[in-house]
Amino acid sequence: PRVFVPIAEDAAALLGVVVAFLGVFLSRALQMPVLDAASSIVIGLILASVALFLAYETRGLLVGETIDDILEAKVRRVCREDPAVQGLERLLGVHLGPDDILLTMDVRFRSGAGREPVSRVVDRIERRIRAEDPRVRRIFVEPEGSDG
Repeated sequence: PRVFVPIAEDAAALLGVVVAFLGVFLSRALQMPVLDAASSIVIGLILASVALFLAYETRGLLVGETIDDILEAKVRRVCREDPAVQGLERLLGVHLGPDDILLTMDVRFRSGAGREPVSRVVDRIERRIRAEDPRVRRIFVEPEGSDG
């Protein structure tokens, strides 16, 4: 948004100036004041269309854009490959910013005597996920019931 919002606004402003100039020039040259009014309507349409475009492009930043399928597949693979994980019940991911992703996961862990603590498994999974995609800054893991 830091790049395309100013570009879109400036392009609309420049286009509006050109349309306004043409409207005033042609209305004087052709003695048709309606062209000046028409240029004002065209400028309004330009501004409205740029506003709609910017709203469409930035809505994900306002309400939270979900993670893409590639990252979701990587997270599922990391969980599936860990020997202490029985399954990934639920995965929700949202972009909080361009380089800031939040993940929440319901993970079902395997039970058994002599297994490592769940906290160590969670730390290992978090490290592996962040190695796959460093944009993942926050990970919340909710342990689910285990087999047993």
